[in-house]
Amino acid sequence: MNNRLQFVIVGFLVFMACETNVEDDLNSQQDCIQVEEYYTENIKPILESSCTACHSGSGSSGGLSLDNYTAAYSAVKSGDVLDRIQRESNEPGFMPSGGQKLSAENISLIQTFFEMKCQ
Repeated sequence: MNNRLQFVIVGFLVFMACETNVEDDLNSQQDCIQVEEYYTENIKPILESSCTACHSGSGSSGGLSLDNYTAAYSAVKSGDVLDRIQRESNEPGFMPSGGQKLSAENISLIQTFFEMKCQ
């Protein structure tokens, strides 16, 4: 192949790779925006009413803070939050400690948040 044709082919491939990366980044950002909106609308009120009395700030119970999006996202993604809220109230480690079991609807909302992707 002549040098010009090779240059055009390589240039085209580089351009396509960059275009794909930009598109992936935009999709990822959009996904993260949707996850954060879901958190604000659905998860934050649940955590504020049932969890953050004990799990907030630097002295949070068990070292687990649930008082902001970043902390809550990490905690829910670990699977531990779902495990504890799905236990029966008489089981060790049940959360919210000393409180009533979350409603099936609230557990389902947290399950959905757990399944959402943000990269």
